[in-house]
This record gives sequence, structure tokens and C-alpha cells, in this order.
Amino acid sequence: MAAAQPNIVLFFVDDLGWSDLGYYNLLVGKWHLGHETYHPIHQGFDQQIGTSNWGHPKSYYPVYFKNSEVMAEETERYLTDKLTDETVTFIEEYDKDQPFMVSLWYYSVHGPHEGRKDWLKHFEAKGLTGRYAQYAAMVKSVDESVGRVRDALTKEESKTTPSSSFFRTRVATSKTRPTEAAH
Repeated sequence: MAAAQPNIVLFFVDDLGWSDLGYYNLLVGKWHLGHETYHPIHQGFDQQIGTSNWGHPKSYYPVYFKNSEVMAEETERYLTDKLTDETVTFIEEYDKDQPFMVSLWYYSVHGPHEGRKDWLKHFEAKGLTGRYAQYAAMVKSVDESVGRVRDALTKEESKTTPSSSFFRTRVATSKTRPTEAAH
């Protein structure tokens, strides 16, 4: 029996009709579909923030990406927090007469496994060490950031007509469960 071929369907913003419906489309973060000529702004998005030619950062602390000027002005913020700050600012300051769609893709929990320092200390105090503490700190940072984005959407939604929010995260698995005892 032949191995099944993967079924890959790639949708661009224009294919989904967001632009046709009058939406302003923002992509924040990871874009792993090619270099500059294939970046989101060339695939139907109106704006991109934090998108590099790399599928993962060289570090979650500045300088984030090798051979890149993407967010090069940042000197201290953790990458997940930087992307969240940019997204929340966009939501709070958006003033166009058209609805918006934000597609937010964190680089976390992709390698290098480097947790935010305060969460790393938190999980080390709970007994996790090494990569397990790093991974738990990364997951917690994403969780906290998604909460901040949801809060910003809820606040802005109360000023306008209701909208829908969909969140999907990438899930990594391993034989061990590093965050099981560290909540």
C-alpha cells in the first residue's frame, strides 16, 4: 500500500475574501512561506509586523534575527512580548473606517528554547530545570500574551460592533510532559 500524500491547502488573504469584504489585514510574527517577495504584504495583507526571512529567531531577546533589520530598534523586550505589544498597540490605535483582521503567529515555542527570565525563575522555583523550565516559561509567556490581546480586543469591541476572535496555537509534544507539575 502506498503512503498517503499530504493534503496541503494554502489560503492567502485574497483567497479567503477578507479584502473583498473591506477588511484591513495585518499579519504579526512568523511567516514561513518564503523570503521578501513572498512576504505577507505581497500575499494580500496590508501590513506586516515582526516578519523575517527566518522560521525561528536566533534569540528571544534582541537582536532577534540574524542578518535582519526586523525590529532591530528593540533593545530588551522578550520577542513574544514585543509581538504582543505591537498587536495591542495596533488594536488600540486603529482608526480606519473599515474592520480589521489580525493574524498573529508567535515564534514561540519554536527553538531556540529560551524562556522569559521572570517566568524561568518562577518555574525553576517550582523544581523544573534546564529545557523543561525554559519550555514552561515560553508556554506561560504565550498564554499571558494571548490574554493581553484578548483583553485589548474586548476593550475595543465594547466601543464598536461585536467581532469574532479565533485563536489557534501550535502544539508540540514529547514523551515527557515538562509543564505537568508546574502550574
